[in-house]
Amino acid sequence: MKIINIPYVSEIASKITEAFPFHNAACIDGKILGALWAIYQIRNVLPIIHGPIGCSWQRKFALMGSEIHYWTPCTAWSETEVVYGGEEKLYKAIVEAYEKFKPKMIVVLTTCASDMVGDDVEYVVDRARKVVKCPIVYSTGDKVGKTRQVGSQDVLYSIVEQYVVPNCENVEIEDGTVNLMTIGGEYSRSIVTELEGVLKAAGLRVNKIYFEDREVEELLELAKVRVNVVPYYQVWARYLSDVKGVRDFVLINFEEYDLEKAYPLGYEAAINKIFEICKLANVEPDEKSLERFYKPMLDRFEKIKRRVSGLKVCIENDWGTCMLFALKLGLKIEALVFWTEQYRGHGYSESSIKMMIDGYVQYLRQYGQDPEVIVDEKFENVIDKIKRRNIDLVITGWWSKPFKYHKNGVVAISSRNLKLFFEFGLTPLINAGEVLIKKIEKGIPTNPVVDIEINEKLPYLSKRWGELTLLFHLNRYEKPE
Repeated sequence: MKIINIPYVSEIASKITEAFPFHNAACIDGKILGALWAIYQIRNVLPIIHGPIGCSWQRKFALMGSEIHYWTPCTAWSETEVVYGGEEKLYKAIVEAYEKFKPKMIVVLTTCASDMVGDDVEYVVDRARKVVKCPIVYSTGDKVGKTRQVGSQDVLYSIVEQYVVPNCENVEIEDGTVNLMTIGGEYSRSIVTELEGVLKAAGLRVNKIYFEDREVEELLELAKVRVNVVPYYQVWARYLSDVKGVRDFVLINFEEYDLEKAYPLGYEAAINKIFEICKLANVEPDEKSLERFYKPMLDRFEKIKRRVSGLKVCIENDWGTCMLFALKLGLKIEALVFWTEQYRGHGYSESSIKMMIDGYVQYLRQYGQDPEVIVDEKFENVIDKIKRRNIDLVITGWWSKPFKYHKNGVVAISSRNLKLFFEFGLTPLINAGEVLIKKIEKGIPTNPVVDIEINEKLPYLSKRWGELTLLFHLNRYEKPE
């Protein structure tokens, strides 16, 4: 007697692992969620959400991959505030929050309701500053224009504008000094490891790494170095450059079609970036020290490259990092698969999607690659073309899952597992190469149904379903006294 109907289970598991059944608002860096995420990284900062309680409820949908401020004061508007405004309620909330929690900084986050009513938040904050003995900052979401990651970008810009700059009027900037920025959570690890080490080897002094686990007072040091190195364009860093002369250096440029210039992956790209940073910091790089720093890493990388060079791969829905990874390791890119619905969801027009795909293909051809381009075809057709080309491995897109390939007899690995996004230098390529080798050796799982990334806290569930379960459990909790 069959205890489990494998075909039926496979169908269910496929649906679970192929799609993330939740609204995009749960994962994007929106006005409230992004601000709560950015503030959470800094110690002893208390956010106050100014608006109806429904706006504060957005925090319950935080699945961005990083922790946020969850227990957050809210001015909890009623119909009265919707008609007459909530300035007095905000003033009382700021004062009461300070008296009860004694934070090192308070950040007021406005909502659509308070914005539309036209509350003079700046006036209320100035009034509260006279009685509250900690810095107060307000973020309205309109200081950064159409810049993406509006929540985190706007709140960090507001902190720099209202707290950092006013308190650093007479600071002298020292040549040869830099700050580094990560994006929090599990990303940008090589910025903390490799980039910090190589900058020191080049002769620079790394002052601080922001923003994770920094005290409020340490934020002032954002204006005390020659260069702030940021993973991607940051409005607050450009503002500091304009008003204080602290230069900003952007590691990743998403607008570049030349992947070598877009992503600082690999030895040559890393060295070029280091030389550029040294130039901005007015320091001559120590080239011999840089060679010594990279020698053991290059040896390790070459060993990995020898093991995988010539491997035939198909890359699905890539933003460029996996293609660059394949080129660096000498892989043969036999096919590129694009499901354009994802790009349209990011606001790309049809012409932009075509331009992007054509740009990737032209770039790869410069390196002797001639991949077959598969766009919006039925999945069974994709599988057929992959098998006809004798492809060894599929690198799936960020939101896709290897399971759908495994159950069709094709070895696959998720680009998430390679962790190449927002990274720097050789370290991510070495780590990803070792993951790739293990996957090739392992091949298709014996039972593809259970080939799912497991949630650490709930090991009987996949990673994403575990996050959903924890989210809904958390939403049932009452705030502790």
